[in-house]
Amino acid sequence: MVMKFANLKVIPDQNRVAFFLGVYNLGNTITQAIAPVLAAAVISLFGYSGIFIVSFIFSLIGGISMLSIKPLKR
Repeated sequence: MVMKFANLKVIPDQNRVAFFLGVYNLGNTITQAIAPVLAAAVISLFGYSGIFIVSFIFSLIGGISMLSIKPLKR
């Protein structure tokens, strides 16, 4: 039985699935690697309360970015 996942349906080139999943994984992993460094820089510049302001700004950017995603035809 072959399972088809929703994230595989939106890949433009079915012959390069591994490449696109690698880019998807890199997008998830790199942000987790950069976050502690960014947090340390924000704490050193603005203090601990600066983390909340920066996280609010990134949350707004993420929310606006999610609104720009086109719906998938089923």
